[in-house]
Amino acid sequence: MNQERETAQAARITRRGLLRTAGIGTGAIVATTLGTAPATATPGAGWENVKDHGAVGNGTADDLAAIRAAIDAVDAQGGGIVFFPSGRYRLGDALRIGDGSDAAVSTRHHRVTLQGSGRGGSPSLNFVQNDGATELVYDGPVDPDAAALSLEGPLHSLAVSNMVVNANAKAGYGVRVNHVTDSIFTNVMTRAATVSGWILTSRNGFPPGCVYGCGNNVLLHCWSYDAEPAAHGLVMTSGVTESVTLTGNPDAANNDVIGGVYFYGGSAGTAGFFLHGADNNTVYGAQAIPSGGAQGGSSVYFQPWSGDPRFPLENVFTNIGMSQDVGGTSGTFGNIFTTFQEGDGAALPDLPYITAMSHRGVQSAYGKRVLRTRDLQLAALATSTTVTTPDYSGVPGLSVALTGVASGSARVRTTFTGVIEKAQGGTGDLCLAVDGVPIEHTRQRAAAGAGQVNASAAVVVEADSETPELSVVARSSNGHPLTVHAGSLTVEELY
Repeated sequence: MNQERETAQAARITRRGLLRTAGIGTGAIVATTLGTAPATATPGAGWENVKDHGAVGNGTADDLAAIRAAIDAVDAQGGGIVFFPSGRYRLGDALRIGDGSDAAVSTRHHRVTLQGSGRGGSPSLNFVQNDGATELVYDGPVDPDAAALSLEGPLHSLAVSNMVVNANAKAGYGVRVNHVTDSIFTNVMTRAATVSGWILTSRNGFPPGCVYGCGNNVLLHCWSYDAEPAAHGLVMTSGVTESVTLTGNPDAANNDVIGGVYFYGGSAGTAGFFLHGADNNTVYGAQAIPSGGAQGGSSVYFQPWSGDPRFPLENVFTNIGMSQDVGGTSGTFGNIFTTFQEGDGAALPDLPYITAMSHRGVQSAYGKRVLRTRDLQLAALATSTTVTTPDYSGVPGLSVALTGVASGSARVRTTFTGVIEKAQGGTGDLCLAVDGVPIEHTRQRAAAGAGQVNASAAVVVEADSETPELSVVARSSNGHPLTVHAGSLTVEELY
């Protein structure tokens, strides 16, 4: 009875409605992010339901042959949609699209869309809505080189949407995108990968620094979830990673990861995003959270490429939230984080050749913190003033009290210039102070009989409170006047 109802529901999904949905979903992204649009189904394109080819979707039967038959049927029509009604589709081996040849042009499986009925919610939440999801479950041999869904190019204009791809702790990868261009992945979740939830790579050789074997692809609202302890979330690579050897030497380039994207890596030694020989990739609005918690790996990890140590380079992360720090070794350059969500727990990256700015305006560039003036105040003497006390006391008119300082991340720079004179024997000292506490290494001394002496002092200190008071203090060794004839105090909050 349930099968009859499901068949009836599938029948009510009109071909025109599916085509309209596919057109809207890709067109909105293409208009803003892609120079070359992935092809979508048109009224003349094919449409195949995997259940019409014998797929069951009950999580028990091996549906791999039926799914392959549906893909081949669409391919024979020049491309189109392979539709997966809700269900769990067991795969006795990897589901491969493309022939994986080393030729420059492939003759198979271009313009194919795999369209599910939804990926449901987080696997940790037992919502009823999850029962209506489409899930591909790898149940082949345990193999770290296998991928539950393996797109083996050269391929272009593919699309995958609205499904879960479960590596089932058996396959190394959830989705492998190998030498694929101009394609879009929407609302796709990978689960239980042992090496990486996603990998974008290539196989054909290109000149170093001019590599686009896997490029112009978009991941929109995609997840890598429930990774095994040693797995990354997403790998963009060329050549050898820490966990697996890949053929060829090109990289992943010009790919976009957009909006509401969550890449959960595993434990120590893993990363939410692992970039190796990748350039000109852009990540918008993503979360990179290794699931190992405080013992987790890096949220983003840069691994220089042995073929050219400048890579990975010119990758941009915009509005990214990270629970762990950015890791890797120096030698990469031109990678940018803007804006960086400090509230998710990760420190602002300070690796060489990385530039970053947080939501609060904190900035680092090429391994060093960038300090800018957030507030500036000035105090100056209108007339000469004297100090006679043997202990340090404030010079009237030379103090500034700041408010609203970003304590813990800001610094305060204080600069004094003026003229001092000691009379009637002894010496007089003048120095800068924070909250009345003298900073001895800024001391300026005037001896009796030396006449008027130019004095200057400057210091940068950490802001320990939101309301620090910066001032000039002075003392006289014998109780006779130390005169400050002229002076100005400049105080800057650096952020």
